[in-house]
Amino acid sequence: MPEVNYETQRVESGPWLLPESALVKLDEIVNAEWENLHRRRDAVIAELKDWEVEWRGKESRKLVISCRGGKKITVGSFAEALRSPEILSERPNGFALRLQSADIQGDLELRDYSGAMHLAIMPADIPEARELFVALRRWMLEFRPPIWQRIWKHSLGLHWLLWFLAIWLAGIFLPPVPDSARQLLIAEGQNLLVGGLDDQEVRPAVAVLLKLAVTREVKKITITSWFKVLFWGGLGMSVLLSVHPKASIELGDGVQSFRFWSWWVRFIGFTLPVFAFGTFVWPYMEALIRDLF
Repeated sequence: MPEVNYETQRVESGPWLLPESALVKLDEIVNAEWENLHRRRDAVIAELKDWEVEWRGKESRKLVISCRGGKKITVGSFAEALRSPEILSERPNGFALRLQSADIQGDLELRDYSGAMHLAIMPADIPEARELFVALRRWMLEFRPPIWQRIWKHSLGLHWLLWFLAIWLAGIFLPPVPDSARQLLIAEGQNLLVGGLDDQEVRPAVAVLLKLAVTREVKKITITSWFKVLFWGGLGMSVLLSVHPKASIELGDGVQSFRFWSWWVRFIGFTLPVFAFGTFVWPYMEALIRDLF
């Protein structure tokens, strides 16, 4: 029978914005799975010798909450953290949930320095371990950020490069402005040619040709209103996109920070498509409507 390899490790990038409801639900999932792990541990201990129980029958559950400034607070669950007076003045930006029951170990960690969520359950060949992984994985899928937010966080300033590229390409196709000095000379020469040149008009015609030869053509371009929208609007969007969260938890003093970042990602999620539509789609739709009506 072929060997089956089960997935028991996963990493999901941020930005993770976890409301209180997500923390409560995680507690509920862990409590339910913890009962299953505890029953299995009791069954394992029943088959161990007395001297094996101490190191093969270990059981522990702790939640380490990381706060700004490097402070860490250890509690048993998020329910306990929500009631803890110590965390009221702290702003959490990560956590590490550590579970151990007999030979099963589980870690769910939101890393404050990267904003990524790491899940690892070992060993993979025990059914209760796989069930724990599936339960926590479903929780991650329910509360993970949308794909556009993950791309935004990992773009590493790519939007600035796209803005510069768009400005450069748009500048190539800007309509040129005729050189007024050369246009005057050309008009003067055309007037002299009307009806042919007589002896008195030869010298002025030669003068016009000499002026055209020595007058340097000054190339100018017309800055259209669309280009101004692309330049200033793109600059503004690039500045806005440079500000993004890593992780925020609606807990303790982090409630206001969580509410701000939640509003911010909604604001970006609305502003970005409006800017893209208004800059690149609407001008063509407007021209099409004009042609039709």
